[in-house]
Amino acid sequence: MFKKLLYAICSAILAILYAILFGVSQLAISESTQLEVLKVTKVHDGDTFKVNLNCDLDLFCKEIPIRPTGYDAFELNDAENKADAIAAREQLRDLLVNAQRIELKKVKRGKYFRLVADVYIDNVKLSDIMLDTGLVKPYDK
Repeated sequence: MFKKLLYAICSAILAILYAILFGVSQLAISESTQLEVLKVTKVHDGDTFKVNLNCDLDLFCKEIPIRPTGYDAFELNDAENKADAIAAREQLRDLLVNAQRIELKKVKRGKYFRLVADVYIDNVKLSDIMLDTGLVKPYDK
């Protein structure tokens, strides 16, 4: 946990310094921000995955954790719901791996240095797809 916190703090400091020194507008995140995903690098669970984004700054665009809006999946360490948690992770992995295009819209910075966004897979909102499976529950925070 300490390593993740230290990484998040260092990343934020580097981003601020880079923006101050070079005036990079790409680093600004607002609700109107839309980003294109180049590659999904890891699916952690049913509602968190990492991506490489389509931008020129490797430091800020590689291995970025994403938290889709609109739904919540069970945690993998929840013994009572472990089967649903694993099934949701596999469903998310299949959707992301087979997608032709993945877009992030209404992007915000969330907890744990993740980007929280409306995720669209081939122009269909990810939360709608995941909710239709019944493996996840609605979440609007």
